[in-house]
Amino acid sequence: MSDEQSPFDDLMRSPFDPVPGDSRTPRWRVPWELVAGIAVGALALTGGYIAASDDGSTQTTATTTTVAAATSTPVTTAVPDDTPVAFPPGFAEVVDMIGIKPEYMIDTGDELVIAFTTATRRGFEGTETFDGGDWVLETAGGDELRARGVSRSIAVAGTFSVQFAKEGEVVPESLRLTNRWELDFRNGSTEIPFTGTPFEVAGVAVDLGSDVSLVIESLSLDENGAEVAWSLEGAGDHGATVDLFLQVGGDNAASAFYFDTGGGFNPFDPFDTFDPSELAGDGVLVLNRQEDGGGSLEGPLSIEVNATVVGTIPADLTFDLQGLPGLER
Repeated sequence: MSDEQSPFDDLMRSPFDPVPGDSRTPRWRVPWELVAGIAVGALALTGGYIAASDDGSTQTTATTTTVAAATSTPVTTAVPDDTPVAFPPGFAEVVDMIGIKPEYMIDTGDELVIAFTTATRRGFEGTETFDGGDWVLETAGGDELRARGVSRSIAVAGTFSVQFAKEGEVVPESLRLTNRWELDFRNGSTEIPFTGTPFEVAGVAVDLGSDVSLVIESLSLDENGAEVAWSLEGAGDHGATVDLFLQVGGDNAASAFYFDTGGGFNPFDPFDTFDPSELAGDGVLVLNRQEDGGGSLEGPLSIEVNATVVGTIPADLTFDLQGLPGLER
């Protein structure tokens, strides 16, 4: 067996296990409650597929009547139904090819985390995705909590967790999906003349395709950073999350970069959390500057935009949480 450590070993280790030969404090706090719930869900998903495969068809009961000379006698016979089982037991169809099922819940004190697994319709390959949606948690006390975010792990495909902020003790009773998200990933770029710092410009449109544009209402840039006010046009009522990247100079002679150090995808973070409160039709981004070997700020200003436009589709799906593992403690 190779002694080389897998990059996912730390993800699957118990949070209570010591790290051999390493007493350093980790750079980030891995939300172990998400790992625990997702891992339990993944095991349950495997068992569900086995159960579904053992019984590919169901039995239905049909009643026939035999007519005699003086009496009629009902006779009950079993008629096989050759319709295959679409998803493992307990999974509810959320889109044509995807079923979902809550598997585990963990109460961290100030947050409830409910882990889900997903399954592709039997007989098909996973070509469709479930992007998430708006969730409402109904409690035994009659309160309703709205989800503050949905998290996924790059280490465990086919799973996600829904997170609810809370105060005090909460007894979950049911979970409703009220809207389904459709994530539309778009990007575009443009280049404008640059006259040196300080620099200001307004009214720059970046085409994102399909008649959707991001308009830079104002951009101010100096040697320390940049501030960009933006708005989305052509997306209707849909909101979006936006990342901007500015580069001074051409690709081969860049003298400075401006970007949001807190935004975008972090490949070193095992969890990616989408918070619906971040969606907007306009906003302001503050960008930090990073020099590329020094030199004067010369050349054109390149503006690159990555936007996730999020539309919502009404949904009506309810899960009974009574008896869900993690609730019985």
